[in-house]
Formats: sequence, structure tokens, C-alpha cells
Amino acid sequence: MLPKSHQKELLSWLDLLQNLEILFCQDKNNSIMVKQKWQKIQDFLQTMIMTLDSSDLDITQQSLFLSWQTETYRYIRLLQTDFLFYQSAKQLTTKENRYLIIQQKLKNAINLTKNYLLATNNQ
Repeated sequence: MLPKSHQKELLSWLDLLQNLEILFCQDKNNSIMVKQKWQKIQDFLQTMIMTLDSSDLDITQQSLFLSWQTETYRYIRLLQTDFLFYQSAKQLTTKENRYLIIQQKLKNAINLTKNYLLATNNQ
């Protein structure tokens, strides 16, 4: 079982990702709102997620946590690049392809956190 501090931070993280997914899927052309939500995600990643300490977890959970943390960081870095490509795309088909890629990576990042929470709650 995760410590309450970890669980609280991860649930907040999940909420941020889900809010961005909803906004982006419903109003992908609202670049101001998308950028604001994206900035919140990046800030939260740097200040809360990457600073979470795994030393208060038991040894079996530490490696799972560090894997989740690393994969989460990787997804957000890849999403950052995809958002830049999406914003700079001129052709409609390119923009649509980038939109689909972002949508899928957001789902993957959300599922990564959901699966991690499920795995730790079942231990």
C-alpha cells in the first residue's frame, strides 16, 4: 500500500492528466487553455512527482515506483515534443495525425498511473 502522501500526489497527477485529455479532446484549438494545463502538468511533474521519495516504501515497492516515475517522465517529455509538432503543423493531415498521437500518449500516461495505483493498492 502506498503512503498517503504518495497516493495524494498521484491522484492529483492523474486528475491533471485527465483534465488535459478532456480539454484537448473537446477543444484542441483552444491553445491558451491547453498551454496553461500543460504548464501545470510540467510544473507538477518537476516539483511533486520527480521529488517523491521512494525510501519510505518497502523494498519491493521501490523498484515499481521508480519504474513508474521514469516512465511517467518519459511520456511527458515525448508529449512535449508532440505538442510542439502539433502546434507547428501546417497541413491538416499532419495536424490530425499529431492530434491522434497526443491523444494516445495521454491515454497511455493516464493508464500508466491508474495501473500503478491499482498494483500498489492490491499489495
